[in-house]
Amino acid sequence: MKPVSTIISRIIVTLITMFMLAWASYTGYRLTAEPRRGNKSSTIPDSAVAAETQEGNHNS
Repeated sequence: MKPVSTIISRIIVTLITMFMLAWASYTGYRLTAEPRRGNKSSTIPDSAVAAETQEGNHNS
């Protein structure tokens, strides 16, 4: 029979590993699902461009 401290340490390591894998999967999904942004050098924030586009006032 293994000592209790070994069992507890393996459980903790397993939980940390599972948390890190879940976090990495979530981060990867979030990055692939995030919409692509066009010109990054624009001085107008993306939210302002989206609002103007919805109103029909965007000059292209």
